[in-house]
Amino acid sequence: MSFEIPGWVFGIGFFGTITAVLVFIQVMHSTSKQAADAGSDLKFEGELQHAIWLSRTSQAPPAWIPPILPASVIAAIWTHRFEGHPTQPPTTPQRYQSALRWQTWTYGREAPYIVATALLSLRDAGFITMSLQPRGKFLDSFHRVRIERIAQPLPNVEMPAVEGGLLLGCMDLAHKRFLKSDQPSAYAVVREWIGSQSNPFKWVLDSATYQGRQLGLYEPSVKKREKHPQFSMEHLAVCEDQVIACVNRWEEFGAREADLQQRLITEVSFAIRGTGSGGGG
Repeated sequence: MSFEIPGWVFGIGFFGTITAVLVFIQVMHSTSKQAADAGSDLKFEGELQHAIWLSRTSQAPPAWIPPILPASVIAAIWTHRFEGHPTQPPTTPQRYQSALRWQTWTYGREAPYIVATALLSLRDAGFITMSLQPRGKFLDSFHRVRIERIAQPLPNVEMPAVEGGLLLGCMDLAHKRFLKSDQPSAYAVVREWIGSQSNPFKWVLDSATYQGRQLGLYEPSVKKREKHPQFSMEHLAVCEDQVIACVNRWEEFGAREADLQQRLITEVSFAIRGTGSGGGG
């Protein structure tokens, strides 16, 4: 007695195999990228600590006076210091972000911290407030972090690129005819600022890197299109006190408002991904 297997069974098996292979490739790509980032962090810190030692033991007066660095620029270069090393099991927002990280091929770990620290600095400067709405009864929304513009005059000096762009995004949403809101979500503000980019994670990093170049934190570019800009370790070394203060502020934020910080970094990550072509980043 013969038994014929329906064709649709083979179809399901084929597509299931393809899906499993793609998931495996994506996970391996994410894992290898994290390993490369860890190696890069160790190399960076080793070179930087040596430069700091040289600057602090030198008898000569400093040849370069550091400018005031925006939080976004600091987060772009010293991302690993903001990430930290969790000792507790991941929370729900952290699991969301972890899943997004391995699902997104072009994910860049710097971008969420660049945006989140910029928003925190805007709050500290008195330009915005941030609040966390309660979780929905049935669904967990990625629009729970709300931002409200405070009626404080803008400074006369030019604002940092990322911080200024986010503040303008918040103001633009408040004046749009059909999306008018005094308290737009952080997700909406980020999408308004970035617009449509083919690789939004890289675009955010490039925005902060460009300003870092203007501030003298990178070596002069030799080639038109450098894949990895070269840091000016001598200049980074004399910015260490500013970096420590900025990282300490981020850690204080996490200690006092852990739920808001975790939710902010997660919702910002999803917002950046959502601005990519087709929403995939």
